[in-house]
Amino acid sequence: MLLKAYIILAALLLSLSAHSNTLRILNWGDYLDPEVISEFESQNNVTIEYVEFNNTDEFSDSFFNSKNTFDVIFPASDSVAVLSENKLIKVLDKSKFTNYKNINQVVMDGLKFQDEKINTPYLICGEPLALDLTLKPLKK
Repeated sequence: MLLKAYIILAALLLSLSAHSNTLRILNWGDYLDPEVISEFESQNNVTIEYVEFNNTDEFSDSFFNSKNTFDVIFPASDSVAVLSENKLIKVLDKSKFTNYKNINQVVMDGLKFQDEKINTPYLICGEPLALDLTLKPLKK
């Protein structure tokens, strides 16, 4: 399941947080099922504080609030360059991702426009489209 792979990524990055059994994650709303988070906490004896945002402004409000610190963030792609330039995110140690070499080359090619030192694919999906072909077209 992609969501479990995603939470494993967060677990690997837990080693970056200083002496804590709590992992603070900042991510887009509705990306992780709360049940997956609970299961992960139980299996790994950690607590996850999961903070959600729904747009770039909410991300900025949470991330740049001096009262907040996060171990793992999943910002909007347009925020990554600014965060990197200001040294607010760390380079990923991809040697810790044991299956990194198995990522589809088409996906990796899509990252060529981004800084691969700080980006990695974690969730690949499409948008569903449903059409009711029994409906008559609207008249102008």
